[in-house]
Amino acid sequence: YYPREADGLRCALETLLGSGDKTAARLPKALVVPHAGYAYSGAVAASAFRTLANAAAASIRHVVLLGPSHRVRMRGLALPSCDYFSTPIGQVRVNDAGRRRLRELGLAGIADTPHALEHSLEVQLPFLQAVLTDFDLLPIAVGLAPPEQVGRALEAVWGGPETLIVVSSDLSHHHTHIEAQALDLQTAKCIVERHSDLSESQACGADSINGLSGNGTVNNSSCTAATLTVGGNNVDSTFPGVITNTGSAISLALTKTGTGTLTLSSANGYGGLTT
Repeated sequence: YYPREADGLRCALETLLGSGDKTAARLPKALVVPHAGYAYSGAVAASAFRTLANAAAASIRHVVLLGPSHRVRMRGLALPSCDYFSTPIGQVRVNDAGRRRLRELGLAGIADTPHALEHSLEVQLPFLQAVLTDFDLLPIAVGLAPPEQVGRALEAVWGGPETLIVVSSDLSHHHTHIEAQALDLQTAKCIVERHSDLSESQACGADSINGLSGNGTVNNSSCTAATLTVGGNNVDSTFPGVITNTGSAISLALTKTGTGTLTLSSANGYGGLTT
């Protein structure tokens, strides 16, 4: 998947990350990146990780990494018991606090077997080591899991700007180039629109993407006016704030910054609002 020797790996990373546009409009909260060998999808993965090549990325201290379990069929979410993940260019410590939180909430369990040979997680680490400085890792192998479970796990470790979410997923497989382009373009559109019903035929990391897309925590603190989609429901916000989906209810924490009138209204079948 990537060079075995440290020098070769560093050279590959420098080449991949050094080409293309390094500018980003803002620091992303989440990335969806492929996990094939660097010879195949390394350039695409690098284009995502290059968005972290700015001063703001220095604030990232925690990375939550989700990837599909390719070799072990399982249900739910699996965390490793180890203290570190190692690559040829160094070690990355595992976020034990995040691991304990997910276990205490009953959202994930400890299982080392799914992690032992899982490339979807490992191939992301050298990129992260190259673009970030001092960070820890919460690696989650995702088996058969509904988006609600993945979403709750993400919400529990969502954090603030110090936390980056990385979802590892390839898109379509076993199609001609023309077929794959058409299918993957539609899948990418669904991801951007935050659909939470992708299938494994569209993306092998569909369960993780669906959980991310359906996750109800949306930070709107940098917006003065926006139409947000929370779990498929449109919510109009004319003031900065945080919208949280707590299952059957949506709560809005808004900070009124002007002298106008703050109006809340329900939509898409919600029966009322508590203010």
